[in-house]
Amino acid sequence: MRKHFFTPNHFPEKFIDSNYQNQTLVIWRNENKKKDFNNNWTNTYKYDSKSRITEYSYSGCIICSNMPYNFKVTYDKNDRIIELRNMISEKQKFEIQYNASGEIKELKIFSSSNELIKAISLKK
Repeated sequence: MRKHFFTPNHFPEKFIDSNYQNQTLVIWRNENKKKDFNNNWTNTYKYDSKSRITEYSYSGCIICSNMPYNFKVTYDKNDRIIELRNMISEKQKFEIQYNASGEIKELKIFSSSNELIKAISLKK
């Protein structure tokens, strides 16, 4: 999705990882530094029973312009992402639509008040 739309900017490496089930994975920015949210930030990934990321976040630092985020992920019955919703900061929502072949065809970006900001269609 990132290579086509360039938004949202924050993505995990993969959304489904069979190494994790019903787990929360916390990765510190610098594993060798003190685990301190003021100077060392985290990426957190929550996985469901199907090994899908259902939420991912970055603790960030507002003062130093590393804005935190927390995205909730919604999947369809075919395990395709259909919605990403940032629960903090801008609180934008991203909806993904697929064509009959299962390829992404459109990304819609909504404001925190659920107004459509932009619709981006892939042309093939």
